[in-house]
Amino acid sequence: MHVDEDSSELLQQCGDRDFSLATSDSVESSGIWSDDDTSAEREMTEDDLWQPQSALEPQLDAERLQRIDDFADSVEIDRLLGMKVIQWKSNYSGELGTELSAKFVRSWRKKTKKVFAEDGKLISETPGWLRRSRLVAREFNWLDVRDDVYSPSSSSSVVKILPALALSDGFAPNSILGTLDVADAFRQVPQPMPRVVRLGSMELVILMCLPGQRDAAKLWYQYFVDTLKTLFNAEVCIEQPCVLKVDNKVAMVLHVDDVLFMGDEGWINSCFLPELEKRFKLSSTVVSRATGGTFEFLKRYHVVDAGYTQITVYPEATHVCAMYDKFAEANGRPAKLAKTPCSPGNPANDPKLDELLPQKMAEVVRSLVGIAMYLSQERFDLQYATKTLAVISFISQAANTPCLV
Repeated sequence: MHVDEDSSELLQQCGDRDFSLATSDSVESSGIWSDDDTSAEREMTEDDLWQPQSALEPQLDAERLQRIDDFADSVEIDRLLGMKVIQWKSNYSGELGTELSAKFVRSWRKKTKKVFAEDGKLISETPGWLRRSRLVAREFNWLDVRDDVYSPSSSSSVVKILPALALSDGFAPNSILGTLDVADAFRQVPQPMPRVVRLGSMELVILMCLPGQRDAAKLWYQYFVDTLKTLFNAEVCIEQPCVLKVDNKVAMVLHVDDVLFMGDEGWINSCFLPELEKRFKLSSTVVSRATGGTFEFLKRYHVVDAGYTQITVYPEATHVCAMYDKFAEANGRPAKLAKTPCSPGNPANDPKLDELLPQKMAEVVRSLVGIAMYLSQERFDLQYATKTLAVISFISQAANTPCLV
């Protein structure tokens, strides 16, 4: 198994990207996209949440986007009411915990728009951009100190274990790999104590966990692991609690609601996935041993050759390109490409090191350091420089001072 990590090529792609946006005029007329008219006189429908497929996210004028966002918020409220994740406070008479702060997070998501006939038959599938709103909690860790919110998580090293075992037959003969993603994972876990949330003039009771709650990941982990134990008598690894196994049938690595699994192909298709689909709404990918295939896990693209003779892992380019673009936007010029991650020569003699950055620029630096921390999990050559920058950023933030140059 080898990892393709040519970040220089990825950076070059960032500089050469075509930033033109596709518009509805450049898409063949299929009758499924909404009109551009989203004026207040016309009642909006879910078609208005969709935009045609394009290289980059859609760019809409502020007034039109605000109206779409308001409608997306109402769709999210209706969805959560239907799922019994929330209910109106006026209809609730039970005991309530502390009030929870929440907000709507809106984003463009690449999705496939499906159109169905009245009899339920699928008519068409067209890729596009969906404007999605999600209600998330806001709990600030500086309000109180808690030691009950941690949940086991995977690491870049642990994630490599299952592909290596699949290649070597180190777990079970002729094992296959696959992934599954549980939709609305947190929203399936009951709150330890229902809580009130206020959204403008609305008062709601949160019955299930929301993303953003400090203990939501831990509660989901406990809920999902208990389900795996009940269904399959799964065992949890003592040293790495994010790793589980079911006899020699399947092994799993959990990363919140994403699961990488490996094991017996027949049992996975006939028992493992069908049983989980009875409990959860999930999407899954299984890579056959005979034909090979591809899957994506934690934003890394895996290509499996037929017969599992080789697995090639490609890191995603999004974070590299985001760092490149963010630096260029803040500095007014593109970043310089270098063969080494540290400055040449002796930077300690640079008088600029004694200067402080403006607050806005310091925020950009911390954002860039955060991206570098994500990338350094796979790029060992970046880890020293990233660690040094992270320490400087942390110290300056803790001291409530602008970040050093």
